[in-house]
Amino acid sequence: MIPDAEFEQKLKTEMKNASRATILECDDTECAQIQCEQDNRGNWNCTGGLEGEDRKTTKTVLMSSEDDDE
Repeated sequence: MIPDAEFEQKLKTEMKNASRATILECDDTECAQIQCEQDNRGNWNCTGGLEGEDRKTTKTVLMSSEDDDE
């Protein structure tokens, strides 16, 4: 996953009630899927996604567990 402070903040605020999420990360030529899980302390750990740094990307939440974690 390409570092994105704005998106990391979105995970911590808008998705704080979810325990996992699937995100699609895209730049101008390719896309890759990211799997994220939130631990008991509220920290998100993500794997996958595009490699590299300093690339302009968009991240779209495809699915989150917010509705089915209860």
